[in-house]
Amino acid sequence: MKRNLLLLATGLFMFSMVGMAEAAPVQWGSADGGNNHWYDVISDVTTWEAASTAAQTMTHDGMQGHLATLTSIEEDTFVSDEFNFSSPDPNDPDPVNLWLGGYQIGEPNPSGEPSGNWAWVTGETWFFANWLSNEPNDDSGNEDHLTYYNYYGWNDRHGGDTQQGYIVEYEPAAAIPTLNEWGLIGLSLLLVGISHSIIRNRKSDFV
Repeated sequence: MKRNLLLLATGLFMFSMVGMAEAAPVQWGSADGGNNHWYDVISDVTTWEAASTAAQTMTHDGMQGHLATLTSIEEDTFVSDEFNFSSPDPNDPDPVNLWLGGYQIGEPNPSGEPSGNWAWVTGETWFFANWLSNEPNDDSGNEDHLTYYNYYGWNDRHGGDTQQGYIVEYEPAAAIPTLNEWGLIGLSLLLVGISHSIIRNRKSDFV
């Protein structure tokens, strides 16, 4: 009987761990003011480069992943709330760091240290930040990559260091014009060129 109970307890524990490891991504829907992108936290001790590469190999519902780019207070708050980042333990001796898709251009020796030349892996404009107090600080002179630190806010870290995981964002690929759309674009440009030619000819008639 004890052996059966032990096996049952072990099975339940393993099932719960699988459930945690394969938790479904969450969507920031347009009905909630969002962008319809999906987000997920991946628990995997890894460097920034490895996390970025892994994120780009992931897909969800046909959408490709990348390290999350939190470009507004609304997006940052959504991710923080959905993954319970809002209630950290200030006495936690082992704070959690999760890689985000931010890095400094020109690393390992970017100009404008410590707060200058930050960029997103997607090329989006960097105009919002949620830095912790006294961050970024470029500690030891080589912190050029972005993490969500202990659920409080952002911190700059050395990309070669390993952190406890990373946040993935899934979004639709940029729309590529179809052949018909390319044809319409070409026709429009042709008509514009013809119009300009006619106008120039008319002007020359009056000279």
